[in-house]
Amino acid sequence: MLALVSLCCCFPAGATEYYLDPVGGNMSNPGTIDLPWASLETVAGAGKTFIAGDELVLMPGYYGSPTIRGYNEGHVIVRPHARAATRIGKLLVTSASNWTIRGLELSPSFASEFVRQTVVDTYGSASQIIIEDCKIMTVEDSSAWSATDWDQKACNGILARGPFVTVRNNHFLNVNFAISITGVSNLVSGNVVEHGRRRRGAGNHHSRQYVLESRKPGPSVIRNDAGNRLFRRVL
Repeated sequence: MLALVSLCCCFPAGATEYYLDPVGGNMSNPGTIDLPWASLETVAGAGKTFIAGDELVLMPGYYGSPTIRGYNEGHVIVRPHARAATRIGKLLVTSASNWTIRGLELSPSFASEFVRQTVVDTYGSASQIIIEDCKIMTVEDSSAWSATDWDQKACNGILARGPFVTVRNNHFLNVNFAISITGVSNLVSGNVVEHGRRRRGAGNHHSRQYVLESRKPGPSVIRNDAGNRLFRRVL
């Protein structure tokens, strides 16, 4: 399991892009585009630290199921290089603040063995996390699924269990609940849910902007204009 540790004492004069390649990278390299570091797991094992404004740029490949940790004064970005096919099976964010997860493809189907699970989970004092422009899915194609398959296979997309989590402009495909919220002061905006369990085969659905502030216990379901059950807030 990956643990990216980020320590920041002051805002840096300039940010650095570090390139990672899970196949051809090496930790003896400087982390440039021509001489990239290895996988996320290997970077974590090497004890690398990052400052606010740094970017971890992922070259094409499969990165497993990483965990991001670390408290930053400003955002550190994890993103793919250009239009690289960067694939992650499951992403955990815990004991972390000021991380931006941008433009990744995430699905348990990328792993050698499929396990039904929540694809992105922020928990354990995770706050000020931004998840944007990602493709989050159970599988690419669910056309052959039966009703039983939907019950037993469809994964939940994002579970945001910390405060001040922003979920925006993501594409959810073939999922159960797209977004579940348990924290306070979270923002959900501009997401698209395609072929969700509650509305499979019915086209795309867009989230309006929701700023979620919880003060009392009990479940709450967010619906779009057509009444489709797309988002769940568990308070």
